[in-house]
Amino acid sequence: MEQVDLRNRRALIGYIPRGNASDNRDGDSTLTATAALRRLVALLADGTGLEEFGEQCSSEFGISKASFTSMMHALRHTGLVEQTSFNHFAPSEDAHRLVDEGNERLLAAHLHARYLFFGEILCHLGKSATTSTLVAVAKDVYGYTQASNGEVRLRLSFLQDAGLVERVDWQRFRVTAAGRSFTKNLTLQLPVGAELEGIDPAGPQSAPPASVPAAVIAQLRQYGNVGTDSRDFEEAVAQAFAFLGFQAEHLGGSGRTDVLGIAQLATKDRYRIIVDAKSSGSGQVAESDVKFDALRDHKRKHKADHVVVVGPDFAPRLKNWAAENEVILLRIEDLATLLDQHSRNPMPLTELRDAFSRIDTFSDDLAERYQALERRSLLMRRIIDLAFQEAVDEDPVDDGYISVENIIYALRKEFTPRPSRQEVDELIAFLSSPVVAALESTKGRHKLIDSPRNLALRLAGLGGIVATS
Repeated sequence: MEQVDLRNRRALIGYIPRGNASDNRDGDSTLTATAALRRLVALLADGTGLEEFGEQCSSEFGISKASFTSMMHALRHTGLVEQTSFNHFAPSEDAHRLVDEGNERLLAAHLHARYLFFGEILCHLGKSATTSTLVAVAKDVYGYTQASNGEVRLRLSFLQDAGLVERVDWQRFRVTAAGRSFTKNLTLQLPVGAELEGIDPAGPQSAPPASVPAAVIAQLRQYGNVGTDSRDFEEAVAQAFAFLGFQAEHLGGSGRTDVLGIAQLATKDRYRIIVDAKSSGSGQVAESDVKFDALRDHKRKHKADHVVVVGPDFAPRLKNWAAENEVILLRIEDLATLLDQHSRNPMPLTELRDAFSRIDTFSDDLAERYQALERRSLLMRRIIDLAFQEAVDEDPVDDGYISVENIIYALRKEFTPRPSRQEVDELIAFLSSPVVAALESTKGRHKLIDSPRNLALRLAGLGGIVATS
């Protein structure tokens, strides 16, 4: 592979169901990432209809229709599944060989060729490192601005299955001897600094990533796993919910909740949450540490609509008790992922309210909502890319203009389901507005009227003007 090919690999693997939500599995039963792909390919057999495959996945993995759509989008881009006719899919020619037991390293090499920051991870695990450290490396060293804890964890899972990476403890990973040897057979992407020469400064480039609350995430991990610095942990949790858009106040003390969060919206939309911060030196909040009676009192006292408990992890029975008491248990790592996703695709407080109301499916519901936001952002980026390509074409077909129909056709294989007319129209209306001033629209045709770099600067500037402390 050439460096240009490595830089153009896909950024996101996406949603791969691991399967403990199905009635057909034990409550704590989950598959590894590789085993999940193996099972999905097996379910397809020699080919099946989309509806039948959806029913099989619902039974096997317990996933919703929205999750199935996200899964299909991810699965097709792995190169393991292909569409053979309308709404009919089958394993690709190499799929069974790639997912067979014993071929985990072959699968890793295949995924490295398709996704950013895959084999490159091995070069940065000579000393044990955390997921968040690897995310920073992906962004700073390789310009992989969409890197997230979830995406890096998924890559690490595949590499672990192949015996190329091993877990040191619950946070850190390191490369194995086999992993070091494996990298010698891969063509790896060079750091961004080594590839700057020759890049067209006017062309489409990734905008600088939004300010990720790295310090807050670091504090959550530091103070949430010691069991002694409860006040520091409470303050970190308050900062985390402030980043999500709440007016968050650290209270603490006897008879009061640790954090009170208020969504400052119109009267009918306004809501309150209380957050109990539980630090634990053992890495797990014990059953006796969560007082549901006290949480009910705090909820009543602060006139809260929702109750959240944040901790490193939770004793198994706590999860059932929490659901019975309408309390959301939020792991520190899940909160860190939420903050990272929110920094790139902020979720409106009204949508967060809807997610808080779904106690049993809170995490899955949030994941689906952020996937929808990410899809919209990626679709907007690709529309800009297509408009740029049409504008700089030395022999443009139509004076640099492109139609919605051509956009949908060009992107039909990149998104599952394919972009709808409404989705594209909404984004074009946004990009054509005088404030954004990216596109000019005439009689159903659209033309780029500024460089993508200027567009990124304009949007960043608007964000800076709107931002409040």
